[in-house]
Amino acid sequence: MYFQQAWRDKRLSYNVIPLNLTLDNRVADQLWVPDTYFLNDKKSFVHGVTVKNRMIRLHPDGTVLYGLRITTTAACMMDLRRYPLDEQNCTLEIESYGYTTDDIEFYWRGDDNAVTGVTKIELPQFSIVDYKLITKKVVFSTGLFLSQVVPQF
Repeated sequence: MYFQQAWRDKRLSYNVIPLNLTLDNRVADQLWVPDTYFLNDKKSFVHGVTVKNRMIRLHPDGTVLYGLRITTTAACMMDLRRYPLDEQNCTLEIESYGYTTDDIEFYWRGDDNAVTGVTKIELPQFSIVDYKLITKKVVFSTGLFLSQVVPQF
């Protein structure tokens, strides 16, 4: 999947030229990037042929667009009590590993258009009949609040 995140870092703003700058993927090692992870991930990797598949685009106002091409396998608990007439709901839960809502808030950019290509997904023995995008805050017993975005299929 192509996974993109955007944030504004005013320290990176510039006004010398009014153009967006596409930077070498190795610049990501020098920039702050969110510690985003998939909560229900079983195995994921960033593609790396011929170079690590990541993209960084910098806008004059300091907005950073960070894109990755990744493959992920996510856990999906299935309820088969109504098999063969069952319906399953699977998610890909996305949140920050270490930052709370004081530091990072995730939300879907573009509302329902934030996820594309769902209708082209082919899964043997399954059909994706609908999907929705959820934004929520998770509260832990420690009092930590995390921002989470969840596509649900």
